[in-house]
Amino acid sequence: MKSLLRASSAMALAAISVGYAAPAFAQTPAEAEESVAEIVVTAQKRSENLQSVPVAVSVLSGQALATTARPSIESAAQLVPSLNFLKSGTTLNQTIFLRGVGTATFSIAGEPSVSTVVDGVVYARSGEAFNDLVDVAQMEVLRGPQGTLFGKNTTAGALNIVTNGPTPDFEASAEGTYGNYDLRHFRGSVSGPLAGSELAGRLTGYVTERDGTFTNLYNGQDLNNQNKYGLRGQLLWTPLPNLSGRFIAEYSHQHENCCVYPMVSITQATLDRDAYMEYQREPIDPYNRAVKEDTATENSMDQQAGSAQFDWKIDERNKLTSISAFRHWTFNPISDDYTSMQLVPQTGVD
Repeated sequence: MKSLLRASSAMALAAISVGYAAPAFAQTPAEAEESVAEIVVTAQKRSENLQSVPVAVSVLSGQALATTARPSIESAAQLVPSLNFLKSGTTLNQTIFLRGVGTATFSIAGEPSVSTVVDGVVYARSGEAFNDLVDVAQMEVLRGPQGTLFGKNTTAGALNIVTNGPTPDFEASAEGTYGNYDLRHFRGSVSGPLAGSELAGRLTGYVTERDGTFTNLYNGQDLNNQNKYGLRGQLLWTPLPNLSGRFIAEYSHQHENCCVYPMVSITQATLDRDAYMEYQREPIDPYNRAVKEDTATENSMDQQAGSAQFDWKIDERNKLTSISAFRHWTFNPISDDYTSMQLVPQTGVD
């Protein structure tokens, strides 16, 4: 009976595969060419057709990212093969991996193997990239060493993110999401001309809030909540047809009671230590979403950034680009040893 079911399932899958494949074989070369939309990337620092770029690159459109519950590197990892990330107790220690290669370190001076570049500006630390990605035009995931064009911190690859710029015509968008644990996520943008055809502007903002998903049995506090917001302003100045300047200023803030994890196993050495100190640990249950610790767990982050990009189109094939930028990132984690024992009062700087 089981063999019969397996044979029937295999035949059904084969029939489905043939049914989906048949229309592709029926297309003429001209129809097939018309059905493939052109994808333009800047993986080599210039706009090119994706099919002409000799680089292992995957492209995510801004629309594809926007359809996820929360546009972020975490969401992108679910859409791009070979892109993964290592989640950690703090944003600082979270790591991006490409093809299984990345740099996981607890040092604030550690440099990533997968670089994140947003509008031509490199993020010096991986932790800066783990924020909401709002108003993104597209994300290019470049696999393999990219040091020639994107700098030394790209031995495993790079994420090249391009945001939407100011537009000559007025446009606006707004979106809100509500979910369990009282999740509230709002994002929106407005763009249009400011002074004729020479000056245009764009303003983008987002707010994300959510209640905690864990309970601290020590004091009843909710942990692993979300509380962040950000604002980005842009100006596009085009004094001449072949000369333009793009100016970007942004600020983002995050203050969350994060991050804790349920304990799924305990070593014998830990049990011996508990017995010696007469400490009663909570029973292991990864589904009860509860911890017991006597010190606050908090992550606080602030980012301020600004950039100026000038493009001078020399002729039809050549363009000179200058990008000047600064970024200031402050990250302050406070964590405990995840017990109510007075072993480590707290880590981090309050």
